[in-house]
Amino acid sequence: MIKKYLVLSLVLSVAAAAWAAPATSKRVDTSHKTPVVGNATEVNHTQTAVSRIPDASRLDVIGDLYQAGTTYYDYQHNGTVGRMVGVDANGFVHVVWMNGLDESFAQRDAYYNCWDPNTEDWQELIPDGGVAANTVRAGYVTNTVLPNGFAFPSFHSTPPGESVLTTHASIDFQGAAGAFTPFWQNPFGANQVIWPKIVRDDDGTLHGVSTSDPDTDQGYHYWKATPIYDSGFGIEIQFTTFGTGDQYQVLGNGEVIAPDVAASPVSNRVAVVFNDSRGGEGGITQINNDLKLVISEDGGMNFAPPIDLTDWIEPDFDCASGDTIACNGDTLRPYTCLDVEFDYNDNIHVAFTTRTLYEFGYPGYDAPPTAFINMSSIWHWGEDTDEFSNIVNHNQFATFSNGDSLLGDNAWQLMVQRPSMAFDTLNGGDDMYCSFIWHDSSQYSANYYMSADIWVAYSCNNGRTWFEPINVTNTVTPVGAAPGECLHERDQSLAPLVTYDGAEGFLHLEYVLDTDVGGVPQTEGATTLNNVYYQRIPLADLEFTTPHPYNTVTLHVDGSQHTGTGAVPFDPNNLCATSVGRGGEGIPTAFQLFQNYPNPFNPSTNIQFDLVNASKVTLKVYNVLGEEVATLVDGEALSAGAHTYAFDASRLASGVYMYRLEANGVSATRKMMLMK
Repeated sequence: MIKKYLVLSLVLSVAAAAWAAPATSKRVDTSHKTPVVGNATEVNHTQTAVSRIPDASRLDVIGDLYQAGTTYYDYQHNGTVGRMVGVDANGFVHVVWMNGLDESFAQRDAYYNCWDPNTEDWQELIPDGGVAANTVRAGYVTNTVLPNGFAFPSFHSTPPGESVLTTHASIDFQGAAGAFTPFWQNPFGANQVIWPKIVRDDDGTLHGVSTSDPDTDQGYHYWKATPIYDSGFGIEIQFTTFGTGDQYQVLGNGEVIAPDVAASPVSNRVAVVFNDSRGGEGGITQINNDLKLVISEDGGMNFAPPIDLTDWIEPDFDCASGDTIACNGDTLRPYTCLDVEFDYNDNIHVAFTTRTLYEFGYPGYDAPPTAFINMSSIWHWGEDTDEFSNIVNHNQFATFSNGDSLLGDNAWQLMVQRPSMAFDTLNGGDDMYCSFIWHDSSQYSANYYMSADIWVAYSCNNGRTWFEPINVTNTVTPVGAAPGECLHERDQSLAPLVTYDGAEGFLHLEYVLDTDVGGVPQTEGATTLNNVYYQRIPLADLEFTTPHPYNTVTLHVDGSQHTGTGAVPFDPNNLCATSVGRGGEGIPTAFQLFQNYPNPFNPSTNIQFDLVNASKVTLKVYNVLGEEVATLVDGEALSAGAHTYAFDASRLASGVYMYRLEANGVSATRKMMLMK
């Protein structure tokens, strides 16, 4: 059954006072400064190779940093990043990236590396990364990982004997081996269907969305595929052919490379989100977007019609009042980057970036429509509440002198952008994190391109409200820094789940540390040799202390009321604690049995529980008939605190099992699913 979604008719947007344009800001002329999508694949660049190792004192990161490899190709994705990093059930971390092998970009390939938790280093056979494609001009790589350690890099490349780029996916010979065989989809007419995003569902089926590359009216193409194994070895990927005879379903069209795909970990649901162009003249078509959601309830074979999540208030083009500010209607639009995920309660979550658009222009600025590239914000929408919440709002213009705008010419870039969500299945599954890029107007290159850091925000109520974010990279760039000295994190991606080592939880982050700001394929900055990093962030090191105001920034604005109306309808007194850190030394305040992780699992999983006081504990596993199948703890005296036990179900059959915790006369039971 297809679920219906009625997005709140909040009259939501940033208050006009917050978004008022100062006289020193520089308007973006949307008719010619917006990047042309069709040229985003390859653009000539400046061959000025610089290779320097960043000073360690300038890398003040939270957690531990591991270099997966290098690339001359700093630019990894045009818009939506998707997932580049994933973690398997044994804690191995699998990362991918687009590797420019020389400063001329003559050689480019999809690369893979795997971090071993036992040695806390990269796999011995591929310490600097290995080829995941070995095909012509492979690039724009995303990745998904199965619990058993099989990773599936997806990228675009030119198949043998073909003249056009197509979507590819590779299968490893064994889990974490790094010995990949690529497979590709049939060409889709004359269009190149490329820039893929890939995920997997709970039974290991692959789901993806790719974008065709004509200059206008790009199609968003859903696809699915099945990995084939022989005696545990990966031998093939079979792409599904749908009833039309094609290996794609076209779910919508737009003007930006922003679609993303998600598959539920507990059901057959699949979701695709994209930006649908509302039209306009020239470059305005790439800015003027609706946010659309399409859902399949049968594993991607059939999709319901698209749902307009943002449902913008239309401009009053007649404007009889003559008040052009009021006649603008809504003045925010989603741009090029978003993230869609399912939580473990089967709810869809969307994080997306918006920028401003004034159809009638803005006072003091000529030649409407007017869009301000420096001002942007990131939002969350949750299916369980059908509410929007603001994660971060950058409402200031970034200028350096004479009113000239920093970031003004950077292709596809906004002040805050590239959201990537991660979920913690413990604590009832309500804890979630969102990482994103935030440019810093006090640090910029000799070409006046701003450096950026990676920040992480936290929500303890499944995205309804958020804490103010924390800078987790905090690199330092001098003003006017030369190539090789201008440090800039870009194209970051979080693994979709928090993992635990004992009682300590971790976020898993991947990104490129560019040493000269700007995307070189877009003729921005100099070509430099850049490190690709995996950053392991302990939750205990993230102390979120300040709640982000939930009622001062809203998504829609009624054109007749510039200050914005329509607060999010929930009790502001029922929010999170004002100081949150997970995985530290504090004693729990309540007896609690958490959901196992991963779930579903094969064949091992972890079970965590909290004890307020020292207790005698019994932890047992039962089948659906109530028969005991395993005892993990048998009347053992345990101290107060968090405890985690591994459960190996390799001798059991697939199915639903219950685990029951008893401590000092109190008990709790949860379900888990073994899928072999």
